[in-house]
Amino acid sequence: MLLAGVLSTAALAQSTADTTSTPVIPSQEGTIGIGTRFPQSATDALVELDLSTDVVELDVDEDDGGGQNVSSLLGASRDPYLSQVQFNLSAYRFQVRGYESDYSSVYFNGFSFQDPEFGYANYNVWGGMNDVMRNYTTVNGLAPSESSYGNIGGVTTYNTRASNYRKQSSISYAASNRTYTHRIMATTATGLLNNGWAFVASVSTRLGKSGYMDATPYEGYSFFAAVEKQFNKKHSLNLTFMDAMLDRGVSSAVVQEVYDYRDYHYNPNWGYYDGEVRSSRIRSMNLPMTMLNYTWNINEQSKLEAGISVLFGRNGSSALDWYDGNDPRPDYYRKLPSYVGPTVDDDIRDMKRDAWSSNNTEVTQIDWEALYAGNYAVNANTPRSEGWEAITILKEYRNDQQTFSGFTNYTNHFNEHFTLVAGVEGKRYKGMFFQVVKDALGADYILNIDKFTLGDNVNNVTRARYDLNDPELKKYEGDKYGYDYEMIQNNLSAWAQAKFTFGKFDYVLAGNLGYTEFWRNGNMRNGRFLLNSYGEGKHIMSLLGSGKFSATYKISGRNFASMSAGYETRPPLFKNTYIQPRYNSYTVGDYGLGVENEKIATVDASYNYRGPVFRMRASAFYTLSKDASEVKVFYMESSSGIVQYITQGLDKQYMGLEFGGAYKITSTITAEGALSYGQYTYASNPSTATIDDDNADNPALAKYRTAYIKGYHIGGMPQAAGSLTLTYRSPKYWFVGLTGSCAGNSYIELSYDRRTTEAVGMKEPGTPSYEQLLDQEKFPVAYSLDAFGGASWRVKGGILGFNGNVQNLLNKNFKTGGFEQLRFDAGTIDKFPSKYYYSFGLTFFAQVYYRF
Repeated sequence: MLLAGVLSTAALAQSTADTTSTPVIPSQEGTIGIGTRFPQSATDALVELDLSTDVVELDVDEDDGGGQNVSSLLGASRDPYLSQVQFNLSAYRFQVRGYESDYSSVYFNGFSFQDPEFGYANYNVWGGMNDVMRNYTTVNGLAPSESSYGNIGGVTTYNTRASNYRKQSSISYAASNRTYTHRIMATTATGLLNNGWAFVASVSTRLGKSGYMDATPYEGYSFFAAVEKQFNKKHSLNLTFMDAMLDRGVSSAVVQEVYDYRDYHYNPNWGYYDGEVRSSRIRSMNLPMTMLNYTWNINEQSKLEAGISVLFGRNGSSALDWYDGNDPRPDYYRKLPSYVGPTVDDDIRDMKRDAWSSNNTEVTQIDWEALYAGNYAVNANTPRSEGWEAITILKEYRNDQQTFSGFTNYTNHFNEHFTLVAGVEGKRYKGMFFQVVKDALGADYILNIDKFTLGDNVNNVTRARYDLNDPELKKYEGDKYGYDYEMIQNNLSAWAQAKFTFGKFDYVLAGNLGYTEFWRNGNMRNGRFLLNSYGEGKHIMSLLGSGKFSATYKISGRNFASMSAGYETRPPLFKNTYIQPRYNSYTVGDYGLGVENEKIATVDASYNYRGPVFRMRASAFYTLSKDASEVKVFYMESSSGIVQYITQGLDKQYMGLEFGGAYKITSTITAEGALSYGQYTYASNPSTATIDDDNADNPALAKYRTAYIKGYHIGGMPQAAGSLTLTYRSPKYWFVGLTGSCAGNSYIELSYDRRTTEAVGMKEPGTPSYEQLLDQEKFPVAYSLDAFGGASWRVKGGILGFNGNVQNLLNKNFKTGGFEQLRFDAGTIDKFPSKYYYSFGLTFFAQVYYRF
């Protein structure tokens, strides 16, 4: 616990400096935005749409690994810092250097796995394939990679060439209480046969009725196959196929009041139906991918690699949809005991408290029976033969995908002083976004009409129709309704990297040129957006350029000092460009806000020592991101409509220190540790615009504001963290270990609109309510203690082994993240409190395997 105490003291010592100072908010009087005055709007209740993020728990086995000696620091190696933080700090939502996932790249056999829609790699695409995903390298930060230009957060490259797997077969069974209960896996590899062929195959299944969170069923099936033919020493072809089919229940963040009444297993997305647990939020994915790679070893110094790949399939997420019925979510704020309303008296509040305290599932969970009963009741006077219209259904959001990729990389080690690596890669992505009726809950159909737009005025029926091209208004199970559009994106880039080695110095100079083009194609003619909903929209094009430089001074064979610097431009993401792509093709540029490329400048410096007993890395870094943009969608309760909240000119600053080291205390005992301290803050006061759904085609009605968030902390991850691991490895092939870790300086994710003049105009500066509105919540320091171990025995024809780990031995639940609700009431600030994520308590993973 010494490490925890040190970090706790450090966090407390920084508490004054880290507490966000109250910014000076300009007076409410004056011109807002582009010369139009708008009234105080703090009473407008902004409500987030139910789009809770599915937190992916990585399925990671123990890796007994080991140190590696390399002749140059500019190659990929097992970094002593990353090897500690990537697993030991994942429970805290730790992010290396505070970077979001899209600042790091993942490549498979030369193909980029970045999702064009969200910018990050979707690890579920290869989930459950642990046995065949061990051939990878990780490059930290701006260090050079031989498979791509790279990214400021580093690059992880997987290699699935069949000849790279040694001849071996294995079967394993694992049990866990995290996201699934059982996992069975079988893998076989032939190695490179005398005839030049190599084969690898792996299958697995992961199953569970529930994970650590209540009612989160899990059903996953994974398939992997690779075949390679080496025609001779120069030419080879490799074909890889992988598919991870997954259906899993997910949970959502909730307010602290709910956790206090229930526990940290609580999940609001389920209830009982016919005596069985039924979840409303099921993530369903099946995105198979095929890769064909060609390798030409031109000579001993040079090599050419090329490949083509295709990924296609479905990606869905179910949720409840309702109109003219009560909100079915059990944690809806009006259903909680704390709600104060004109029709709520003390007796009602007491009844709510009793129901939540005693876990009356008709109150604390989704009441499926009531949803069916509601659909029956509204159709009581309609013969079943005429069909029943539903007021509540279960729908499925879909984001199906088609991706075609190709690349060519050329490597030439001209001599001992100069190496050149260059490549070209292209990708065409087509995302198909729509929603379908998944279950009409006892009824037969819904009408493909926006009933909020229709209201009580039947003359609005044309304006309220989601698709004027479709004469059929009734939509049955499996039918599309509401919206249907495509996002098409083309990416093309060319990069080159030159490495120079002169005595004790290594230099790397790299550059990248890119072109990105994307557009929306609508498949429905929306009644509110007749001219801009159907067909192909305007193409958004970006020219991109990036460059980086690294230098390493090899003080000795074990001591290295290095520095790197880079600058890059990144295109805006599709989701941050379109105002409301579900219904129209308007972009932020149509409102005079501009479609800007994000600009990023970064620099870091490191010292490395690599010895037989001790190895370490210490680094300092600084990154400035400018002109980022965001578009968020909310439900505005006061007007019963959807609004779009646009943020432009968002700058972020990341700086900090990293240390990682490993020390071999004895021949059998090793200590490994990592420390990270950073300051990740907003570096600008961005401009914002709030656009009402009904006026999304009228820029004059947008509410333009400035969010005064400069100096606030970027929320969602700890900015100080540490981990220390002690491992004993017996010469008799067994090992045990203990890890202590802690994290601090973690902050709530901000609602920008709370830091505007319009939001705080009614509050007197310096008063408690003013401070409460502007303060950014800082989470307590969190601690965890984990244990792991394993053993192996040689048996007939193979090796029988066991490994496992127990996380959070102290069984303490701590806040790992959370966000301020976008709706708030400046008059009653506590009316819409923040929502939180908590860590799992004590969990385990145990595996037995047989390799032969």
